[in-house]
Amino acid sequence: MLARFVDFCIGRRGLVVTVIGLLTLLMLGAASRIHVGTDFGDLLPRHHAYVEVHNRFKATYGSSNAVTIVLEAEQGDIFRTDFLERLRTVTLELRKVDGVNPEQIISLASRKIVDVRSSSDGLESRPLMFPEVPSDAAGLADLKGKRVGVPGRYGSSWFGLLVALHTAGLTLDDIEVVEIGYTQQAALTTDKVDAVIGFSNNDLVQFQLAGVPVRSLLIAGGTPPLVGASLITTRAYLDGHPDVVRGVAQAMVAGINEVASDPTGDRALEATAAQVPGLTGETLEAARLTLKATVLVMTDDQLHTDGTVDRATWQAMGEFMLGAGLLTQTPDIDAAIAPEVLAR
Repeated sequence: MLARFVDFCIGRRGLVVTVIGLLTLLMLGAASRIHVGTDFGDLLPRHHAYVEVHNRFKATYGSSNAVTIVLEAEQGDIFRTDFLERLRTVTLELRKVDGVNPEQIISLASRKIVDVRSSSDGLESRPLMFPEVPSDAAGLADLKGKRVGVPGRYGSSWFGLLVALHTAGLTLDDIEVVEIGYTQQAALTTDKVDAVIGFSNNDLVQFQLAGVPVRSLLIAGGTPPLVGASLITTRAYLDGHPDVVRGVAQAMVAGINEVASDPTGDRALEATAAQVPGLTGETLEAARLTLKATVLVMTDDQLHTDGTVDRATWQAMGEFMLGAGLLTQTPDIDAAIAPEVLAR
């Protein structure tokens, strides 16, 4: 049988080669139309209600893994401090949801949404609404002729007031400064003052816990020209004990990131309760709210910090304090900071 097949192929080799060539061409044409790929959608039950909804809207949203959350203003437009604060809160809280990639959250309150402005020096890009909502300069301007309470004419609160006045285009002559010590809540609720200078992770939290409705205004848009609490030492000690200073700084940064990584705050509060008797009940919940507000101040939009010293912010603070008469000469910024301590 095999011998006869071989004789046939040899005897009619021209025909056999032609037939094989034609079949090869046909198969090459069919192979060119073959699509090799894996479509996850083909593995889903097409007639399931969820799958039908997905197929209906996937082209609109571009992905089956995207979730759109819409906040709508019931009255007026969205360009109000209270509405933007709510939008910011939703954006920050979404980062704590399991399965959410913080890098892919797009919102007016995200670091990725920037305001790009051009000048003779080039292009300047700043986050539109990060880490805080834009300062309400018009609201700050309402302080004109009002009584503003501060602990005293010193320290962070005093500097914050000067920045707020600068933002609003006002001066100290436009307001009545009332020194109230550390009684912001009592002074405001008893009408001793019309406004107080306080901290978002302290005074504002206390007002919220007391159920006192207040209007919170940022002292400046973007990054205020003030540097927060820092690790401070002398240049002589730093030069003599660089490893000690670096170790303390690294430990502080690690501690902040560890606290920020726990959205409940339980680990930090449990460790604190072991050292602070009586941290229970309402006191514990107050501490939790304070901790949550403090984490937002100490970290970026990813709830993380690398402890980097930003020279530009220090420079802006030096220039502001000099212009406000708080300094008598231009400060030597490079002598005041040590970015090399946490340099990578």
